[in-house]
Amino acid sequence: MRDKKETKSVYPIRAAARLTRLSIDTLRAWEKRYSVVRPLRRKGVRLYTDADVERLSLLREALDHGHSIGHISRLSNKDLMALRVRSTPSRLLAADEAPLDTIFTAIERFDYAGADKELGRLASLMPARDLVQRIALPLMRLAGERWHEQRLRIAQEHLLSHLLSGLLGGLLRIYAPDKPPAVLMTATFNDDLHEFGLLAAAMLAAGAGLGVIHLGSNLPIKEITYAAKRSSADVVLLSITNPQDHTLREEQLRSLRASIANQVEIWAGVNPAGTDFQVKGVRVLRDFRDLEQELQRIGGRF
Repeated sequence: MRDKKETKSVYPIRAAARLTRLSIDTLRAWEKRYSVVRPLRRKGVRLYTDADVERLSLLREALDHGHSIGHISRLSNKDLMALRVRSTPSRLLAADEAPLDTIFTAIERFDYAGADKELGRLASLMPARDLVQRIALPLMRLAGERWHEQRLRIAQEHLLSHLLSGLLGGLLRIYAPDKPPAVLMTATFNDDLHEFGLLAAAMLAAGAGLGVIHLGSNLPIKEITYAAKRSSADVVLLSITNPQDHTLREEQLRSLRASIANQVEIWAGVNPAGTDFQVKGVRVLRDFRDLEQELQRIGGRF
């Protein structure tokens, strides 16, 4: 008999397929031929639990690493996780020597599905930290270069932002524990529209096993304050990508610091690097190495 806790969240087959990045036909075939999971049935409708989704995701990762479903279907989740640790992503990535070009070509053609599929493939092959450092950040830098060269349209930039937001959601489903050691809230002030760096920071935190509340860009201070007070956030991380008006930025940070409880930390990631803000109670992060150190300090694991 299934544990009642297991049935707290259930998903119809279409949702399970999206969560696991498997086709509906594959889910049905695996269930029939290999009994990899035993979904609930209500009025003839298959319903998958969180445990089912976790196991199916592990099987899909092992399959992506070259293992046969006939073999891995008999393995426990613990054994499947061990396979993931022993796998060598660099060897598998060699099949596609230019994943960034593949993604950008799809974005230029507005091929959302193609770009999303490639990002999903890379996410299945790489730990979250590598995914951020080797794929997400280079993608953002490439987008910035092409923007300055007038080779990237606003619509294409928005498409990339949505793709990375979807990738963040996937990382949260895979890595976020029920009771994270700390919760990070990410946002930018209401006159800062650039979200790429913020998304990368949120992905890094999610991959480190921390809770993430991603508010995105362009929020008034009162909304960030309200969200911090109403949520379980331990840290508010702000991305500041246009720090030219130094006085305004310091005023905004002081206002936010004064309106949020002292036990909630405030971090400010600044681009370009080298800009400093002298605001008591605000920690300025110079780069992603600083961010990693702070994430580890509050309980993140890489």
